[in-house]
Amino acid sequence: MPEIKIYGYNSVNEIPNNNIKEDYADIVVTSPPYGDSHTTVAYGQYSRLSSQWLSLINENIDKKLMGGIKLKSIPDFPSKTLNEAINIIASKNNKRALEVASFYNDLQMSIKNVSKIIKLNGYSCYVVANRTVSSVILPTSEAIKDFFEYYGFDHINTYIREIPNKRMPIKNSPTNVAGETMNTMLNEHIVVMKKIKN
Repeated sequence: MPEIKIYGYNSVNEIPNNNIKEDYADIVVTSPPYGDSHTTVAYGQYSRLSSQWLSLINENIDKKLMGGIKLKSIPDFPSKTLNEAINIIASKNNKRALEVASFYNDLQMSIKNVSKIIKLNGYSCYVVANRTVSSVILPTSEAIKDFFEYYGFDHINTYIREIPNKRMPIKNSPTNVAGETMNTMLNEHIVVMKKIKN
């Protein structure tokens, strides 16, 4: 019989070693947030009911999510395409660029911690979508690939599939200019990586 254990922790901060040891997992399969709660999907709003069940309703959930604490400066990420996209956003709106950078900073820290628990020759599979901010498509799938490569992984493949059901509209107006619309996230990317060094 398979054994199931459920732990509660924030992988951005750490993965407690007393629960899951380093070099423990053969594979990690997850779908992290597609962006910070302020600018992409209202994760705090959508989790309101479950937050009540867990007696967390008095807490500001959005501040605890990836990108919830805003950076004061934009870091240099180990991802050329991500840095280029954030720089373009910064040239239009530095506040938005800081929000975006804060999310990717937390995502990188989570990947750093997750990478430690995966065995040599083990795999990570991340399901994400590439969102648009200030009319700039953010290369989240490419950033995840780059982050994992930075921590000793090899890129196996990125599979692309259409999102079958969406609560979000197919188009929106991210600039709030009348008549200007863009597609929302229509595809998901499944990024498959293999750990080749510790």
